[in-house]
Amino acid sequence: MSNKVFRHAILSFESVREQTFREFPLTHPSKYELAKAGFYYTGFGTTA
Repeated sequence: MSNKVFRHAILSFESVREQTFREFPLTHPSKYELAKAGFYYTGFGTTA
């Protein structure tokens, strides 16, 4: 069994991932769809 800890464990929550898209410049796909699929916004351009 691995002892590694997920670096950004807080991002396992969809609501937290959704909040990262606050400044996301695109409207499609929506920030809600992206967060639901497990993505989060890095804050750089359109990189999720």
